[in-house]
Amino acid sequence: MTCRRHSSIEHALPSPGTAARGSVLADVLVAFAVAALSVASLSQATASARQAFGRAESRSSLIQAFEEHQGGFEGLMPGERRTAVYEGVRFEAEARRYAQSRIETDIAVSYDASRAASRPYSDEAVAFAMVRPDPSGAAGILVGGRLCAADMDADEPVGSYGFFASSSKAVRAHIVPVTLPIDPLLPLTDIAVHDGRAYVAADSAKRSDPDFIVADISDPSRPRIVGAIDTGPGIASIAVAGGHAFAASASAAAQLQSIRLSEAGPPVLEASYRLPLPEASTSPPHGTAIAYSRGIAYLGTDRWDGEELSAIDVSDPAAPAKVGGFETGGKINDIEALERAAYVAAADASQFRALDVSDPRSISLISAFSPSGWERQSGERVHSFEGRVSFGRTSGGFDIAADKELFVSAGEAFAGAASANMPGGVYGIASDRRRTIVATASFDKELTIYDAALSPASTREWPLPAAPQAMTCDRSTVYVLARTAPVIYEVTLSTSGNDAD
Repeated sequence: MTCRRHSSIEHALPSPGTAARGSVLADVLVAFAVAALSVASLSQATASARQAFGRAESRSSLIQAFEEHQGGFEGLMPGERRTAVYEGVRFEAEARRYAQSRIETDIAVSYDASRAASRPYSDEAVAFAMVRPDPSGAAGILVGGRLCAADMDADEPVGSYGFFASSSKAVRAHIVPVTLPIDPLLPLTDIAVHDGRAYVAADSAKRSDPDFIVADISDPSRPRIVGAIDTGPGIASIAVAGGHAFAASASAAAQLQSIRLSEAGPPVLEASYRLPLPEASTSPPHGTAIAYSRGIAYLGTDRWDGEELSAIDVSDPAAPAKVGGFETGGKINDIEALERAAYVAAADASQFRALDVSDPRSISLISAFSPSGWERQSGERVHSFEGRVSFGRTSGGFDIAADKELFVSAGEAFAGAASANMPGGVYGIASDRRRTIVATASFDKELTIYDAALSPASTREWPLPAAPQAMTCDRSTVYVLARTAPVIYEVTLSTSGNDAD
């Protein structure tokens, strides 16, 4: 029985050969399973790779099309749009202003519907942004007399992480006075600055005094006069365009002066222009404001029986000629001219006007703004930056909180615009993408900086020794012209360092 029991146990256990065969079979089955999974994964990876390659090839085709045809969109001016289809590829382009001296053209490239049905991955699209100099602002030309940088801090590239991170920091101002070596009693009226040269207008009662001065202020501690001229009547406002300055003259004899500039010599009066009278008996006006855009000088005057805004063709600076105009019924104090629009600050009920000047021969009204208090306040300053429009006015001698002095709008219509109360009135405006910088006659607050939305919490204020007369930009630097002294305040901004004293 013992042997049978033992024998029976031996028969119940597999022999060594049987175990080996079972193990091999199991391994084969596992190998098949792994292989099947590998084939499936490889197939899936191959499909994904094929899809990625297909999309990459589709994008590459669009990029190649862009490289071949981008030249057809380089001439767009801000506000212009263009759509075109080249060999089944669709281009949609729109130009807008980049800061004040450049133009950005955004181009979307995709497959047109006519080609999409026959092409795999036809839903692909690519977008490009081209930034180029404004042809009316290249080669030293000042657009509207102000050239503000996209970011006044200039600490970080616009759009970078550092750019957005610094936006939460308080802005600081470093103010350096530049004292011009001229008669301290000479009444200065306007300023433009470019590449270390300041162009300053004056309106003196003395015939011997200059009314247009060119100063080298590249070294603020040692400014020097490089040229000056007496045009005769005195100048209220200037716009510098390339090798010329165009001046609004405070005279009835000639309202516009064309001045040729030179790097080596003094400025030269090239032409004096008198506005045509609507009737022989009409008393001529005085020039009060001027702006330049694309060969046209937009001249403003005080109130008279003719058009207070004149569009004057100065493409030949030696032979100005009026081509169009617009009647406001009130003195014009400031003008900002762009490609298709001109913004006007005036001393009548419509203190701000946006005018369509796409055809200077036929100027028409786009919109007008008459804020409360217009009966005693006067439109004083206008400024635009990448579609954001700012408007400032005088205080009228009274501080009425409901009658604001500063307005900032996202466009040309000021309904719902941001506003701020500035008791001293607004005498200069500059902007970048994050800020609105204001020169005001408010005591101890002559330089005031807000964010772009005029949020009260963003307000920073600095005193200037003298009340401001005018303000301009040159890239990342702001310049404030003093009203009662021959001084230009050079202002640089940062989000680090110490405040100005």
